[in-house]
Amino acid sequence: MTDKASIHQVVVVSDLHSGDALSLCPLEGFRLDDGGWYKPSKIQRDLWEYWRKFWDTYVPMWTRGEPYGIVFNGDSVEGCIRGASHPVTSNSETQREVFHELMAPEVKKATHYWHLRGTEAHVGIAAQAEEASAKRLGAIQDVDGNYSRQVLRLRVGESLVDFRHHIGTTSSTAYTTSAPMRMLAEQFVESGRWGREVPQAIVRSHRHQNVEIKIPSSHGHSYSIVTPAWQLLTPYVHRVGIQGDPQVGGVFLRYGDEDGLYTRSKVWGLSPPEAE
Repeated sequence: MTDKASIHQVVVVSDLHSGDALSLCPLEGFRLDDGGWYKPSKIQRDLWEYWRKFWDTYVPMWTRGEPYGIVFNGDSVEGCIRGASHPVTSNSETQREVFHELMAPEVKKATHYWHLRGTEAHVGIAAQAEEASAKRLGAIQDVDGNYSRQVLRLRVGESLVDFRHHIGTTSSTAYTTSAPMRMLAEQFVESGRWGREVPQAIVRSHRHQNVEIKIPSSHGHSYSIVTPAWQLLTPYVHRVGIQGDPQVGGVFLRYGDEDGLYTRSKVWGLSPPEAE
């Protein structure tokens, strides 16, 4: 069901994986439940600088001082992955507190906030961590009263946009656009099959690398967008052989009177270690 909130522009971020040593961390660090204090590493301090530049420079430039909404597109915390060595803490409450500290100041600046559910391996069975965080941040509820959701069909201006967290991944750069194009085609087919309105844009996350497909359509253009993340390459990513460098940043969608729906992305690619 389409959310009825009136909005003409949205900022989209995802995959913070809070509580992880390879993810975005508040500059001052955070308290651990044993009384200790975690201090961010050098690369986490670099991530913080990108985070602040995204929200303090690019978001105001894109939104032009006009009201905007925020969509968090899933995987707020790292969770407790069996055998994983990189979480700073496995305490889910501490992880949620870190996420809240990162997102709450930005949500306060927005007029609307929606929260999507990520991967249960990270956010718990039935996305418990997502629901708790979304409720605390005051996310817009779905028709069943949930503060977090699997699917968001949002009217941005006159355009319908479909948000979900998951999308297929690939270890080959040559096939980066395959899943986004396939999902866009599936939206065309399923909408036509059941006589539904075709979304002008679909937004996905999960794979931690940004890509955007833009094709001509009756709307002017249709889009399939995958958001970047705010986590570095984990041992799992190295193990499965994904070669791309980490990407951090976010996506912006705006409906304009002349151009209709259009998008902007700001992505920073993090360089590999220097040769020794």
